[in-house]
Order: sequence, then C-alpha cells, then structure tokens
Amino acid sequence: MGTVRRVFDLRLQREVALKMLRPELAARPEQQRRFFREALVTSRLQHPGIPPVHDLGFLEDGRPYFTMKEVRGQTLGDAIHAFHAAGGLSRGDGRVALRRLVEVFRKACDAVAFAHAHGVVHRDLKPANVLLGEHGEVQVVDWGIARVSDEDGPGAEEITGVLDDDLDLEDADTRVGAVMGTRGYMAPEQARGENEAVDARADVYALGTLLYMLLYGRRPDQGELLSAQVTAVEALTLHTLWEGGETRELAPAVVPPRTHLPGADLAPLGEICERALQPEPCQRFANAGQLAAAVGGWLDGVQRRQQALAVVADAQALTPRTEDLAERVLTLRREAEMLLEGVPSHAPEDQKAPAWKLLDQARDLELEVDLLSVTRDQLLHAALTHEPDLPEAHAALAAHFRAQHIDAEAERRLDDAVRLGIRLRTHAEALPEDHPDRRSLLSYLKGDGVLTLRTRPEGAEVFAARYTRRGRRLVTGPSTRLGRTPLVRHPMPMGSYMLWLRARGWAEARYPVLIGREAHWDGEAPGGGGEIALPRADVGGDLCFIPPGWFLYGGDPEAALGLPLRRLWTDAYAITRHPVTHREYVVFLEDLQRRGLTEYALGRVPRSSEAGPLYLLNGPGQTTFPHRPPIGPWGLDHPVTHVTWHDATAYADWLSKTTGQRWRLPSEVEWEKAARGTDGRSFPWGETFDPSWACSAGSHADGEHPCSISEFALDESPFGVRGLSGNVRDWCLDDWSDVAPPTNRPGLRRADEGMTGYAVIRGGSFRGPEIGNRLASRFRIRMEWADPTRGFRLVREVARP
Repeated sequence: MGTVRRVFDLRLQREVALKMLRPELAARPEQQRRFFREALVTSRLQHPGIPPVHDLGFLEDGRPYFTMKEVRGQTLGDAIHAFHAAGGLSRGDGRVALRRLVEVFRKACDAVAFAHAHGVVHRDLKPANVLLGEHGEVQVVDWGIARVSDEDGPGAEEITGVLDDDLDLEDADTRVGAVMGTRGYMAPEQARGENEAVDARADVYALGTLLYMLLYGRRPDQGELLSAQVTAVEALTLHTLWEGGETRELAPAVVPPRTHLPGADLAPLGEICERALQPEPCQRFANAGQLAAAVGGWLDGVQRRQQALAVVADAQALTPRTEDLAERVLTLRREAEMLLEGVPSHAPEDQKAPAWKLLDQARDLELEVDLLSVTRDQLLHAALTHEPDLPEAHAALAAHFRAQHIDAEAERRLDDAVRLGIRLRTHAEALPEDHPDRRSLLSYLKGDGVLTLRTRPEGAEVFAARYTRRGRRLVTGPSTRLGRTPLVRHPMPMGSYMLWLRARGWAEARYPVLIGREAHWDGEAPGGGGEIALPRADVGGDLCFIPPGWFLYGGDPEAALGLPLRRLWTDAYAITRHPVTHREYVVFLEDLQRRGLTEYALGRVPRSSEAGPLYLLNGPGQTTFPHRPPIGPWGLDHPVTHVTWHDATAYADWLSKTTGQRWRLPSEVEWEKAARGTDGRSFPWGETFDPSWACSAGSHADGEHPCSISEFALDESPFGVRGLSGNVRDWCLDDWSDVAPPTNRPGLRRADEGMTGYAVIRGGSFRGPEIGNRLASRFRIRMEWADPTRGFRLVREVARP
C-alpha cells in the first residue's frame, strides 16, 4: 500500500521514517481512510515495542503521509535466515544464539500483547513486520489492517473487496479483500475469511509461525497451515482463490514433532510452538500475553540453567586438583609404609621419624582433599537450587557418589555404602530417560554379575543359596541348582553365596563366593588355572576342606591391630573343625612316654605360672588332670590351653610323623579365610556380635571360662569350622608383622629359621570383649608364653590340581 523513506525533520532536527501511500492508491478515499487508520491505531499503542507516530498530513501532491521513529537494523526474517545459514543449533554457540532470537521473539510478543490489552489485533504479523534495532530494540510495525474492537470512528468497518487478479501469490504480499493477511502466516479461520472469528488468537497463530521459523528455519508447509476441519467446499473455494483455479488435495494440519529439536531443554519451547499453532482457536493461547509469559518462562529457565551450568563448571574445575592430591596422599602413605617395613616396633623414635613426617604430610593433604570434595558437592547442590532438574549437576553428583560408594564397599564401610547408594539412586533416577549415564548408573546399583566355575572332575552338580540377613545373623536361603560344571559366565545377582559342589565318588565341597557389583567371579589363580579339585573321601568329619580361591582379607576398621582390606588367594587346604582338645593332646604326651621320650613330654605339658603343670604324667595311659584346674570347668573335650607356640608346632610335627601326612599350624591368611569365608564378614555369622553365639565375656552366668568344643554351634564359619570367634584363640604359623602377612602360600618353618620371637594369635576367647572376637583382629604374643586363652588347631595341605 505504501512507500517508506528516511527524511529529515527540519523543526525537530532529526531523522524520521515517513510513510506515504503509493500514487495510484492516494486518490481512493477508502485507501486514505485505511492509511490514516493505521496511523491512528499505531499512535494509540504507546509501547516501547511499537514505533511512535510523530506527525500526519498531506504532501503537496495530495498524498497522505505520517512520520514515525526510524529503526535501523534488520528484520526478524533476516536474523532467522542468518542464524540457520550459519548452522543453527548445530554450531558451537547455537543455543546461545537461539536464546537471543527467542528473547527478540518474546519482546515482539510483549508488544502485541499490549495491543491485545487495548483491543487491537494486528492480523498481519510476519518476519518482515518485526524490526530489530541496532541497539537491541524490537519494533512491531505495519498495523495497516489491524482490527480495533472498540473503535467507533471512520474506518471501523472492515474494508472489503476482491482479490487483484494480478497479485503474485508467492511474494507473500499483504492482501486486501475478504481474506486479509499474508499467506503463510494467517490462522486457519483468518485464511477462510471468517473475519468475525478473527481475534487475538489469530495473532497468536501468526506468532507461532514466527517461532516455528525460528526453531526449524522454515515456515510450516501449506498443509500444516490449513485446519483439518476445513470442509471440502471451503477447501475448494479457498484454493480456487489462492491457486488461480487449480485445486489439490489438502493435507491435515500437522505440526512437526518436537523430537526435531535436539536436547530435552528445547522440548518445552517446541510445546509452546505446537500450542500456538493449533488449528482450533480455543486450543491456542488466549492472547499474546499468555504466549509471551510462556516464552518468558522458558527463557527464565534457560537463564537459570546457564547459571547452574556455570556453577557446575566451577565444581568440575576442582576435580583435577582433588584427584592429584588424592594420588599424592596414596604415594606418601606407600612411601611411609616402605620406610616402616624394616623398622621393628620397639625401635626408637628417630628411626620412625622420616616415615611419620610423610604420614603427617599425607594427613594434611587428605584434609585438603576432604575440603575440596565438600566444596565440590556444595557447588553441585547449589546448581540444583538454580535448576532442580539440571542433568549435568545430577550426573556429576551421581558420578561422585558412585566413586564414594565404590570406596565404601571396598573398605567394608557397609552403613556408609547404604547411605551413599541411596543418594546415588536419587541422582541417577533424576536423570532423563535418554541420558547416557542413567542406564549404567542404575545397572551399577542393581549390580548383577556372572560366575565361572570349573571343577575336577568335570560335571559336578552345583547348588547355590544366597546369604540373607535374618535377625542379626547371615543365613543361607533356599538352594537352587545352577547346573553342572563347567559353568561359564553364569548370570548371578550380586551378593554372597554358598555353593555346594557334588560329584559321585568325591566328598562334597563347600564353595562360598562373593559376586561383586557388576563383577565376574572366575576363580582364576594368580599364575593361571582355576579348576577346583574336589576333595577325596578322607576330607570330612572333623576336617574341613577349604577350596582354592580368592577371599577378602582384613579391612575391618574395628578390629584390633587389623590390616587394610586386600583380596588374597590361597591354595586348597584342610583345617581341623575344632581346636585340639585335651583328649587329643594327652594322646600326644602318652605316645611320647611310650617311645621313651618322657623328659621331652614333660617339657610339653601345659602349665601355668600359678599352678605349675596342668597334667600329671604317671606313665603311658595314666595321665591325669590336677584336682584344682586353673580356671572354670575342665574336661577332656575342652580345647587344650596353656601351651606355647613351640608346644603347638611340636604336636604338629608328631602328628605328621604319626599319620604320614603333612600337618602344621595355619598361616594367619589361611586361618582368616577359614573363619570369614570369601565375603569379609566380621564374625562367622555376619556383622553383629552377641555373647550367646560364641563363648566370650558375658556368655556364662557363672563367670568367664572356656567350654567344650561341642557348645556354641552358631560359632561356625561358612566352611563349617567351629570356635573361631570365642572359646580360645589359635596360634598361627607366622611370626609377627606390623604391616602384612609374609606370604599367602606358607611352608613349614621351624622356630630357629629367622623368627622374631613373636607369633600371631587369631580368634576370640572366653575373656575377650567384642573387639577381640572380631575375626580380623590380630594379637602379637611371645612364642614361649602360655595362658588359659590360647590353644591351637592344625591344617593339612591338599595337593594342588
């Protein structure tokens, strides 16, 4: 309709935009009315997003004009084209650029919302009618066919007419006539010429088209612009007008799915666009104000997300420093251990000072690591206060809690592991369904693993029962048959299990396994090979078979003089179910007398410093107990006590010569595996202690004293070994080490072969408090000392497969 030129206002000394009718339209009264109507409507809308009208009148040649604020910059269409031509969302800063364009769009919505609030419907919103100024201003222009609901003056009536036959339908020009607006941006009811139905919701549809172009780089195609409810007659009439008499089948009104937008953060914007483009007016936003509020809400969320991401970046920046310090702590501790390894415990301070200095440095750095870790957690939680659903923060916290959970399980901090597992699950489940970390985190929490098991002979039947907590003790649940060996990568839920291996002609073997979190239990020996040779029939009864394999050693922070957690291997061996009793020890002494070794036998008699010898050797078959035992009840089926390490090894040597089999004291590694099974439990029955389950302080109403080996049946390890957490402690083969067991595969040694004079004692006693009854507790005792709390049991080596 008009032409716009830049002119200079002589009176106010400024440049303004002057709009005037085209000469061929200037003589038409209706066009003049429409032109002045645009100026009057625009002047009524005093809003920062609508350019103000300064003046109106007639030029010397009679053409009407009005002047407005000049806006220098580009159109929204230019900005959209430049955005998508540069790569759109696929480029590095695509989301930032998109957010700027959406902010422009929201400002345009605000301007239109102001018009709607004053009863004005634009009816010709398109990219060319939204101008972007050089200084960030956004102006909605060209209100020439605006509809004013409360206008009473000239121009209130609709200007009607017929379409110009020469109108180029592809140039997106504004049409004047029954169908008023610009093709490609009109709502379905506006495109059908239903002018009485056109209200603010038609502008919402046009704005939705602009948003669609902003997101997808194009307008919805023609079928998407037309209502699916258009009747065949209406469709034919409309297409006759638009296509010059050519008709075609109409596609239903369909908005492209939101999945075209990459990233969950854009999905809400896609939903806003979809609602604005609904074919039925009642399904759209009621006005541009509601649309602006929805878009503003998305922008606020994006801003919060950007702030939250900045906080996440600050938190992640602490990670390298934290990891470097943690590695330095481990290095310092290893160096300190190496320095202390050759220093005896009784050495003076100056020999330990270099190692202590390293440990002090490690402690200071560990405090810094803790501080950095806490700061990192606080920052990540702060990010979630900005944006509660921020995947990046949830993923970072989940990774952090997963690492802590791994450490807690590895260090047997079971309560901490439970709490960390809950926190890990919270953040894992907060991640979107399609987040790449969600599945792996939930799989980690579920923890299913696999089992590989091979036996000799092959074809052994395998039955399994999972350990579960009943009350305060671990017990095996119902057993199920897994199949016959070999089992290869057999799926197993994580947990501790007892397996029974059965083959005709062989003794049954107990084989406890720990299916770690997402782990593979394969029984592979350190040097290769992983077959379990089932025991012969001579293993059983009072002898418990311990199959070859891995187990968790140490790692109990509450144990006395306990060692760090390690995963160790032992070869197969057999261990006596009970400690050696008085009855068995008497046979040893009488056999020595029978062989004429009476003096040697007298040197091996149990004795106490107060009562002297506890046996009276009156010749073969005539050994008796003293009338006044040193403590409590005294019987042949009680564990022998008041024996030294040398007495115990002498008994083992005698038994080896007598039976022709190789007997010895257990190493402390062997003792601990026989006591704890493979899962690192604190007591034979689980993690809690009660005096009614093992002979300990508080077990008897008549005071502290040892008991028969047949009592306290609950004090039994997964392998069936009894009396490990109470009654009497056991001498072990090893000499004492403050750092670690000397070997996992001990051989026979004599006391004069480099021993320190101190040996290891393991197990609980009838006098022991709970800390002493924990299976990972260790005690350092001189080998020549004897008292009522110490006895011994033996192991017999089994041929390796």
